Amino acid sequence: LLVLDPQATTFKRAWSLYEISLCLDQPNAPLDIATFHGSNPELLTHGLTEEEEKLELHTPGRGVRAKAARESSFPIEVAEAGLSIEIEKAEAWKEEDKALILNSIAGLSQQTEVQAQYAEADARLRALFAAALWSRATMGEKDSRSTAARRRLA
Repeated sequence: LLVLDPQATTFKRAWSLYEISLCLDQPNAPLDIATFHGSNPELLTHGLTEEEEKLELHTPGRGVRAKAARESSFPIEVAEAGLSIEIEKAEAWKEEDKALILNSIAGLSQQTEVQAQYAEADARLRALFAAALWSRATMGEKDSRSTAARRRLA
């Protein structure tokens, strides 16, 4: 479970992005994302919740619609921050820590191929949000704040 503050500070921290990228490498470790919108908890899930699974079993499509309705109030600003991740611009306490983290994410010790590896990691992290928000973005939501996110997903 990835818990984000309303400013999505996690996406500005190299160590946090490293840990998230490690989760994405584990096929049996789905990553759910939680935050607060005002005083309300909001959750993007990798799949359906248990309750949504029951609805889906009873009436096909109902669980998926319940998931879409639940996730529709996830703050678009937090989602947009996820769609704008740039690992190279992330912060670390020490510059040498940042270099180690970035090289580990890239899986390389040589600088020549590192840029491409960062871009791939950025894309994978952004894809996490893109996949979670795909149905919301394609449903033609009237909220003007979601226009930028819809463009990024297109």
